[in-house]
Amino acid sequence: MKKNGLILAFLVFSLAVSAQFEQKASINFSIGTFKTLGDKTIDPVPKQMPWYKPGISVEAGVQFNISSKFSLIAEIGVMYSSKWHCVIDDYDWLMYEVWKDSVTMLSSGLNEMSLLNLSLSVKPKLYLIPQNKFRPFLYAGLSINYTKAPFRDRYWEDCIDFGLNDPGDDSPWPYLQKNFGFGINPGIGIEYSPNDKVAFWFASGFNIIFINENNFPYDSRENNVDGNLGAFLAEAGLRFSFLKSKDL
Repeated sequence: MKKNGLILAFLVFSLAVSAQFEQKASINFSIGTFKTLGDKTIDPVPKQMPWYKPGISVEAGVQFNISSKFSLIAEIGVMYSSKWHCVIDDYDWLMYEVWKDSVTMLSSGLNEMSLLNLSLSVKPKLYLIPQNKFRPFLYAGLSINYTKAPFRDRYWEDCIDFGLNDPGDDSPWPYLQKNFGFGINPGIGIEYSPNDKVAFWFASGFNIIFINENNFPYDSRENNVDGNLGAFLAEAGLRFSFLKSKDL
């Protein structure tokens, strides 16, 4: 009986030491792609946000493991799409033409518009099967976002070149210029941990960023181009643990 008691005490002590050395914090890095979503009804012109081409997303942050099931992530992120593209019935909505008169066309081409979003977010993360090398998880992030939609008015530039506009005049900005707003980012993923130091993961989810309609020009609001920024994201990432509970 005494021998069995010693064995039991040794096992309990071993489990306690193992728990003491549980990884408590890690550095996260991910890269992926996103596609903006939304209503593509033309009423009477296209809404701004749904028509961006697929872009790239990059995130980096720190994950704190509260328990084996629950973690909290703090991270910064960047989303960038290089092109707004809306072509309907062979008509490109960024196309322009400069005419000298009713019969003489001086130039034609395409204006340019891109999308940039910078975010600072906090994401609770729940592991559904924590004691496994393959661990599915859920997350739901809250974020603060700076959103900008750079627009190059090549039509206006050509008009200046042909002497039709004064070089000091500013072009009328037709879409959102910039916005500060809150966002939500729910999603699901799976993580593979070959050891307690490194983990690889894949996740997908939705990012909804609330845009203040007053940041759209008045004429654009009248034409119903305003709306929130919604996007589907797919990301692959690496998590590297660097802090154990004994170090806390």
